[in-house]
Amino acid sequence: MENDGYVKSSDYEDLYFDTLNPHIINLNLLLAGFKPVRCGDYLELGFGMGRSLITNAVCGAGNFFGTDFNQNQVRFARKICEEAAIPNLTLYHDSFEELLARLRKMREDGLEVGFDFITLHGIYCWVSYENQQTILSIIEEFLRPGGVVYVSYNCLPGKAKAMNARQIFKRFADNEGTEDFREIFAFTEKFARLDPQSEKNKDILNLIAEWRHAHPTYLSHEFLNDSWHLPYFYDVALAMQKRGLEWACEDVLAYHFKRLSPEQEDFLKGLRGKNFKEQMRDFIVDKDFRYDLYVKNPTRLSKKEVQSTFLELSFSLADYPTTEHFEHCTDEVKFAYAQIIAKFERDDFAPKKAKNLFLKELDFHTNASILNNLTTLRLLILHTKSQATATIRRYNHLTLQGQTQGENILAHGGGGGG
Repeated sequence: MENDGYVKSSDYEDLYFDTLNPHIINLNLLLAGFKPVRCGDYLELGFGMGRSLITNAVCGAGNFFGTDFNQNQVRFARKICEEAAIPNLTLYHDSFEELLARLRKMREDGLEVGFDFITLHGIYCWVSYENQQTILSIIEEFLRPGGVVYVSYNCLPGKAKAMNARQIFKRFADNEGTEDFREIFAFTEKFARLDPQSEKNKDILNLIAEWRHAHPTYLSHEFLNDSWHLPYFYDVALAMQKRGLEWACEDVLAYHFKRLSPEQEDFLKGLRGKNFKEQMRDFIVDKDFRYDLYVKNPTRLSKKEVQSTFLELSFSLADYPTTEHFEHCTDEVKFAYAQIIAKFERDDFAPKKAKNLFLKELDFHTNASILNNLTTLRLLILHTKSQATATIRRYNHLTLQGQTQGENILAHGGGGGG
């Protein structure tokens, strides 16, 4: 049923995560004041069905590598890779320990082995302590100077409310030999309703309501692994710091423009230490999941360099907004969105640089915030140049012909991903 404590009785969902897109990672680094990373070699640890890795490789100019211990998932990804004839992607069926040994052997044999990007999405807190140490060794030994690590994980304090429910889910599943969440939820709900007014049971019932309609495969991978560690941000940052990495920011565009209350902002301004300040921010917002970027020997940019680089970025219009996009917007923001979309319409929807999309009456911070909001809403995409148009066409044709799991996830050369 399991491999080193990780559920493998069912394959992971066939999903694309844009936080793994190297261009999105670089945009977040830029907004945090760090020099973007050239994508020469990219490694994903625990790639699942491989959709993010494959799509990024199809659109990317660098070399992409990935490993996953689940044989079915590796077989699925390799079949796509072979049929689409993707030349810059290497897939391993290695555990993290086996991959570390492989990379060390390659280096011993005189090969230059290193990565500019190392990514792991939803892996770190679901694997054993020993596997965490192996992951950190891979990062320490094979991330190049100037490189970036992306790691996402459940975290405290926000996830603490889920601990009791998860414990019951896991113990019931093991005791009854089932992964059927209809049974798991029914049992747990029956227990919680013995005393529905207790805070503990309210949290359990709320979590069941939140997750009741999630995909069964996702539920198994979320809650039924032997390992289910809940670190604080500071714990992970300290582990990375010991390997020579510095926390840069979250890999979330809204992170750079989100504001707390004036009192909360003033409180954080008075704190020393970037990691300590970020940890206290997590307590303020009751953070339960993080998307973090760590850099090794980073190059910092001045405010002027950040702004001049951002102004040269290109964006494409991907979709038109609906009433849902405008639901919580002020009239001023709605008007700004409309003005920017009109700029694309006037020029046959050609990609445009940020400096040509900025509205003259607004300052840099507000303009950048609006473009990032539109990108977060998937109305704009960061436009990049792709050399692999034939591979993209072939991949997309095969995807539309035969994809049976999940939604159709197409490669967009101009966006550098899916």
